[in-house]
Amino acid sequence: MSIWRRLSSIVDEHGAAALVALHEVKGSVPREAGARMIVRPDGAFHGTIGGGSLEWELLREAGRALAQGRGPARFVGQALGPDLGQCCGGWVNVLVETFDRRDAAMLEALARAEGEGTFTVVCSVGPEGRVDRSAHSFGSHSNPLPMKGDGKKWCETYGARAAPILLFGAGHVGRALALALAPLPFAVRWIDPREGAFPPHIPTNATPILTSDPEAEIVRAPADAAVIVMTHDHGLDLAITAAALQRGFPFVGLIGSATKRARFERRFRDLGIPGARIEALACPIGLPGIGGKEPAVIAASVAAQLLQERERRGASLSSPPQAGPEPLHMTTLTPDDHVHLACAVALSREHMERDAGGPFGAVIVRDGKVLAEGWNRVTSTNDPTAHAEVTAIRRACEAVQDFSLSGATLYTSCEPCPMCLASAYWARVSRIVFANTRADAAAIGFDDQLLYDEIPKPVTERLIPTIHAPSPEAKSVFAAWDAKADKIAY
Repeated sequence: MSIWRRLSSIVDEHGAAALVALHEVKGSVPREAGARMIVRPDGAFHGTIGGGSLEWELLREAGRALAQGRGPARFVGQALGPDLGQCCGGWVNVLVETFDRRDAAMLEALARAEGEGTFTVVCSVGPEGRVDRSAHSFGSHSNPLPMKGDGKKWCETYGARAAPILLFGAGHVGRALALALAPLPFAVRWIDPREGAFPPHIPTNATPILTSDPEAEIVRAPADAAVIVMTHDHGLDLAITAAALQRGFPFVGLIGSATKRARFERRFRDLGIPGARIEALACPIGLPGIGGKEPAVIAASVAAQLLQERERRGASLSSPPQAGPEPLHMTTLTPDDHVHLACAVALSREHMERDAGGPFGAVIVRDGKVLAEGWNRVTSTNDPTAHAEVTAIRRACEAVQDFSLSGATLYTSCEPCPMCLASAYWARVSRIVFANTRADAAAIGFDDQLLYDEIPKPVTERLIPTIHAPSPEAKSVFAAWDAKADKIAY
């Protein structure tokens, strides 16, 4: 559901609307954090936060808020226990907000951002008790991201990217599948070479492609697309499926029987397609155990299979990293990584606009908890070491009362400079995730290349005159430290 476009339309038509969102969840709950529901003044609503008594109570809460007019946001904590008639056993913190025509410009701006793709907003409660959203777009994600924050500030993500699907074939089953996928979180590129093959009405999440070269769509498709092949011609099925297997998409499905599969497998092997890719082909397509041949039944089975695949891939992206020999070189980003990095980027903008310093922000997180935030404060404090990462490291160490941040991730809006990188190593940070590169920073006047060039030089060749003056007393201090029985090593 397009949250901000729907809110904007309802406010324009009805004068007001309420947004109900699961702000925080613990234990067993019917929906995830970030699930949202929009309520109209007449009681009609769109979306769901999980149904049942919880939803009913929150609909009444939203109705009361709308009756009182545009006002402060409300946080409603609720245990899902016997008193609510639900046996989930978890707990939710629900955010209820009201909007009216005074918010039209803000709603329209967020609706436009949502229409352009996934974006994250950094939120806080303003002096009037209303939620302030700084709409700073950051990246795109395959899954909707949960709300994250420390109570005073949190991130929300909207406009989640629909999973891409290439659907080849607009026959009876292709049409039924396009309809089955219409309400689901997929973006369908629907391809057929025949004039008049497509129906007059196309689902809003589908784009019909009439082309004499369907195989060319395989080349143009995003690498994470799912490919479904069900054309009118076995030769075309073979060519498209072979191209999809050679490209290495995460899911390739082909309509047909076990006999068709066996015949095609021989051709695939002749083409040199690796056995593992052939084995991964879903053919016959659809969920095992559903044997109906009616187009609508096949479509429902394939749609369910695609949802399973989407869930499986989403879980693999959001699972915590497994222990391994090289944890520091893990390159896969989780949804939470994107949220925290978006917060670092938002901090860079916020404090740059407040003239605190340069356009840099950082967040340090361990075990899902934000330990500290930092931003560049060089010019406002006249401290040349007050870089975003150093500031965040200082605050994080103070917060945990330890000089080691082992197990923590440093999220920073830009690749750390040599000083900040050294600070991260001294703090034993386990992982660094950054947005802009040092080349991006150099392009706007923050060029660290001189420092990188200076570090490997012999001390006598550096630009700043550096003179070695041996001191017996300095040596004796080192000796005393080395012999100190109760020293705290770091």
